[in-house]
Amino acid sequence: MTTATPLLFERASQKYIAIRTKISRDEIGSIVPEIYSELSAWISANNISISGAPIIRYFFIDYGTGDVDIDVGFPISSNAMPANNRIKVDEIPYGTYATLIHNGSYENLFETTAMLLAWGRQQGIKWQSPQDSKVSKWKSRIEHYLVGFADTQNPNDWKTEVAILVE
Repeated sequence: MTTATPLLFERASQKYIAIRTKISRDEIGSIVPEIYSELSAWISANNISISGAPIIRYFFIDYGTGDVDIDVGFPISSNAMPANNRIKVDEIPYGTYATLIHNGSYENLFETTAMLLAWGRQQGIKWQSPQDSKVSKWKSRIEHYLVGFADTQNPNDWKTEVAILVE
């Protein structure tokens, strides 16, 4: 359930540590928690300090196949990290983002994102997202899990910010 009105915010760039994966949208609920667990254990073992809520950054969504290419990670304040082929440091780009807060279970998060995109169309907003008829590619489309499964077992208390970079 979304209760907030979309807002525009200018944001600084943000470094993050992540594992990139290409999976089916239907697998997000089962695979992403496993990736967070793996990444959290590695972060802890290597004394990496996180500086914010967990994120998923979407690079593309193929509506024909249902595949998504995503980074699953955490914001950090440093580039320093031990070598690892699976785990990388990247950066969420600086810019103006349209944002909307989703309250509750992740099951309806797709609808919240659709609401934000529809609001953007009504406002004449252009996304930094080249698209064809079946594939959306994103320069920066992020979900920030402000309160999530790691914080409380009650999905009614979860809060997710959807943020999309505008042109």
